[in-house]
Amino acid sequence: MDIKPRQLEIIEAAGQLVTEDGFAALTTKRLAERMHFTEAALYRHFASKEEILVTMLHHLAANIDERLAAVAETHPEPVERVRAMFDSQFTYFQKTPNTSWPFSPRGCWRPRTASMPVLNASWW
Repeated sequence: MDIKPRQLEIIEAAGQLVTEDGFAALTTKRLAERMHFTEAALYRHFASKEEILVTMLHHLAANIDERLAAVAETHPEPVERVRAMFDSQFTYFQKTPNTSWPFSPRGCWRPRTASMPVLNASWW
């Protein structure tokens, strides 16, 4: 997928908004304000909010595929490979927190509730 520099700026800003307030709060109006654009300017780069989301997910998936393939090549032993892949993923999310929203309850399409389960990472 060929993403132009301005499109990358837009999907990064959209990721910031989703990280801050969840996907339901992402609107083209808020995104345009964040980018200091008009909504019409956004539509020159993307046909819809849904296209922005799909582009974000494709970009994230391509990044994950490239990174994890590189990790797999350098760790031939299966257990070490899996550990290295998790380390790579967690490090990436720490460095780029606006890309982790698809994997968090806040990034989901439903509001966060008290009954939502909490991840227990004690098995690490």
